[in-house]
Amino acid sequence: MQVVVATMAFGMGIDKLNVRRIIHYGWPQSLEAYYQEAGRAGRDGKLADCILYVNLSRMPTLLPSKRSEDQAKRAYKMLSDFFRYGMNTSCCRAKILVEYFGEDFGDKKCLLCDICVDGPPKMLDLKEEANILMQMIAARYAESGFMDYSYDDSLCSDTERQKFLVKPNLRAFVNKIREQSQKFITTDLLWWKGLARIMEAKGYIREGDDKIHVQIKFPEPTKRGLEFLQSESDEGFHVYPEADMLYSMRKPRAYSSFSDWGKGWANPEIRRQRLDKIRSSNRKPRKPRIRKSRKHFSDTSTSRGRISAKISQKKSFLMDYVRIIFAVIGFSTSFIFVLPSLKKWQRQQVSIEKLRIISQALEHAEERVVRFQERHDRILGQICSYYMVNQDLEDALAGARAAMNEALEFAVGLRKMQLQILRSLTEVDAFHVG
Repeated sequence: MQVVVATMAFGMGIDKLNVRRIIHYGWPQSLEAYYQEAGRAGRDGKLADCILYVNLSRMPTLLPSKRSEDQAKRAYKMLSDFFRYGMNTSCCRAKILVEYFGEDFGDKKCLLCDICVDGPPKMLDLKEEANILMQMIAARYAESGFMDYSYDDSLCSDTERQKFLVKPNLRAFVNKIREQSQKFITTDLLWWKGLARIMEAKGYIREGDDKIHVQIKFPEPTKRGLEFLQSESDEGFHVYPEADMLYSMRKPRAYSSFSDWGKGWANPEIRRQRLDKIRSSNRKPRKPRIRKSRKHFSDTSTSRGRISAKISQKKSFLMDYVRIIFAVIGFSTSFIFVLPSLKKWQRQQVSIEKLRIISQALEHAEERVVRFQERHDRILGQICSYYMVNQDLEDALAGARAAMNEALEFAVGLRKMQLQILRSLTEVDAFHVG
């Protein structure tokens, strides 16, 4: 396979008849450039492929060059036209290209582009989303006096007047929607950009400054948009989602509220699934934990080490005691003094077995406390990322803290039981020595 990697200038000079595939890596600067680059393929009259690889989450930018103000506006307009061509998911691409250059395509479809072959995506009714965005935009411009509303300059301070004159961008409107509507708190900004582009194409909003942007940046309502907002018709707002909107919907979404996320941890099955998902997707596989044998654990600086050392001493003492008992049984002619000792030894064995079981349970309880602490830290991390405090957030924090306290109380209860068994062993030893 012969491959040529070239810039646009060099690529447009290639005049080979049998080029079967053109791959664009990144956004071309205009539909004219894209048409010229794609025209290098299939010059022999046979079918050829043209593939475009772009990052849908980033808008294209102009290549650095010295341009006058008029040239810059024209360049941005050409780049914006191609950006909308790439984001289109419903109209035949060949039809858009041909009509862009002022010719009549004739047929409705070419039956060769990705839209004609795969079909457009499913239509969505976005009337609620369009309404809330229009409400935010219309309220802001009505408040600031841009839509035939006036305010008395003598009643406004310089700070307030400057605030009114600053045009809010699309990001500010989306942040306002997230603050006021819990339903859209996890909706990506990329999705709202696609909706704003659709509403601009339908004439509901327009660019609010004199500059030309690739994506609408400072939306302001139009007369048609206000009529759409004031309309009481039940007719929906059915549109085809564009490429960036589809990409945003495919990305994993966060929980709509901290309450929903926090309450799920109370269910053991949901907790296990979430922990498995976190370990498999976000974390590197942990190395298997190597546990030290309790027989050789001699670190007396920790409570576990002291308990293990105490148990080892008791086991050693019990083994010596067992040997003495069997010696007495073998050489004695009477079991009068042996039976009470056997009962004491049996009680000690039961206590030691209880101590072993409790020690294992305590170890698992401490690991559970650590997991709950990690969950608590993750909740705090999400709190810091949202910069929001509401009732759902407080409920989630309370639930996480209660689960952590419950685990701690369980571990403390096991520790108390462990100490009681150790005291009983000590009392038996003291009575035996006495």
